[in-house]
Amino acid sequence: MRDFLKQVLATIVGLILFSSLVVAGLGGLLLFLLVVTASRDATPKVKAQSVLVFDLSLTVTDSPPRFDPAGVINRVLQGENETQITLRSLTQALTHAATDDNIVALFLDGRAGTGLAGLASLQEMRAAIAQFQASGKPVIAYAVNWSEPAYFLASSADTLAINPSGMVELNGFSVENTFLTGALKKFGVGVQVIRVGQYKSAVEPVLLTQSSPETVAQTQRWLGDLWQTTLSQIGTARQRSPQQLQAIANAGGLLSAEKAKASGLVDRLVHQEDLLTELRQLGGEPEAEEAFRQIGVRPYADSLAAQSPKLTADTPRLAVLYAEGDIVAGKLSEGQASIDSDRLIRDLRALRENQAVKAVVLRINSPGGSAIASELIQHEVALTQKQKPVIVSMGDLAASGGYGIAVPAGRIFAEPTTITGSIGVFGLHFNIQQLANNQGITFDAIKTAPSAEGETLSRPLTPQELALRQAFANAIYDRFVTAVAEGRKLPRAKVAPVAEGRVWSGAAAQKLGLVDELGSLEDAIAYAAKQVQLGDNWQVEEYPPRRTLEEQIIERWLQQAVTLKRLPAHPTGLPPTLSPVAREFQHLQTHLNWLYTRPDPLGIYARLPFNLTLK
Repeated sequence: MRDFLKQVLATIVGLILFSSLVVAGLGGLLLFLLVVTASRDATPKVKAQSVLVFDLSLTVTDSPPRFDPAGVINRVLQGENETQITLRSLTQALTHAATDDNIVALFLDGRAGTGLAGLASLQEMRAAIAQFQASGKPVIAYAVNWSEPAYFLASSADTLAINPSGMVELNGFSVENTFLTGALKKFGVGVQVIRVGQYKSAVEPVLLTQSSPETVAQTQRWLGDLWQTTLSQIGTARQRSPQQLQAIANAGGLLSAEKAKASGLVDRLVHQEDLLTELRQLGGEPEAEEAFRQIGVRPYADSLAAQSPKLTADTPRLAVLYAEGDIVAGKLSEGQASIDSDRLIRDLRALRENQAVKAVVLRINSPGGSAIASELIQHEVALTQKQKPVIVSMGDLAASGGYGIAVPAGRIFAEPTTITGSIGVFGLHFNIQQLANNQGITFDAIKTAPSAEGETLSRPLTPQELALRQAFANAIYDRFVTAVAEGRKLPRAKVAPVAEGRVWSGAAAQKLGLVDELGSLEDAIAYAAKQVQLGDNWQVEEYPPRRTLEEQIIERWLQQAVTLKRLPAHPTGLPPTLSPVAREFQHLQTHLNWLYTRPDPLGIYARLPFNLTLK
């Protein structure tokens, strides 16, 4: 029996070893095939007489995505293509195409809907489209339905077309808050609030049942600034006054294709097939699977990146460091789209010590977050500014803690439509005492000091505990105002009235001294280069760095498994939509997710009270 067992055991071990060798061999073969297959098309080729296609459903972000194998696999399993591009890659591709003899036209393809981008990002894209247009090459824009953000982007096209069955949306901007106060009270969830700043309205959804007068006043001001900028730029492009466009919005702002043409908002009513025929005539002979000879803006940007000269150790460079998302204390896992203080501080230190980096352009696109993490990053920005210039470029929003990390910089750039300011802090403490008691659940804590379980959800904070946390919040707010006064070289008495948690547009913030100059990311880069007198021999290096060749190969290979043809787009011209109820629950989940998953060590936050989505 013993010999039999030995033989069985030996057989099992042998099978395991053999299986391991087979798996390892297959894995190596798979990796080899993966590299060969993916690298075969690693650098897209731009054929003569190509139309550059900008699919407006692309999601445009500031920072290059970090390599996230789990995310790639998830997209593959869900049958999704990569639908993301960075703002700088996009704008560089558009401006480079203006002088590229192989590109004959730009097609703004709005048939699949509009991706995610804020108004400030849309302004930068619009400026890049204008540079392309200045070359004399035609810009054609087409959609079945023009949503407001897409229409703003496409309004300056040489030919702005729409399907005869479509409509144009121009009904104004709005901010809608969801108030949970009644539900929390109904279910027995207690809330205690700590805040500093008369206009710091992030706590209102769990404290009130509607917006306070202060919130209404400040929102009307900054939202009105954004809307007036939009009307002005659309009006200039379409030769209509802001008053005429406002009248359209006041009348409901949804125009049929015929009414949109009669109002001068579009140039042509055309079916998709006819437009594709015209694009085919503009370009050369298309490939078998193409409707016309084309190259997408993302592969075109990839081709430009592949041609960029490699940096050497002694190449003078400007570093563009991206800070995008909620500000979080500590460290996040790879692939999460937030600003974790550990990583950003580490990047700032590395750039400060890198002798080849002559200046740092810190690109901020953040609503804020953890107050402590914001202060830690702010300190690191100040240390870097002492050694080399730090220039801040604000994107769609750089508010609360997002603005706080900018203030030590040597110069701050913002778009007129950047959401900024919100100099204030708040904290929340929830308890489920009543909810639990209603279900027959009670709690009994045994402790060595009165506040030993002070963070528990089982009871409200005592007056002493609440006062202690309010003192922490007051101290953080005081340091915030002081940092703004010192960084912006403003008297504290001048900062105090524009703080209080108040939100401003970039244009208003520039007049108040919170922002130095209105301009784009490229404007900030040009200013930084001039400050350190780099001349012509220098390059830009982005952080976090772009994915390595190996990472790009793996991701490209995985994506090729589920390639979706972009033309023709959705038969109806409309992307899949959620039901209204599902969309509201999704919005609510997004609104609250940052609070539950990204805690501050003290539970005190310097953050905007909303997640901004332009629609």
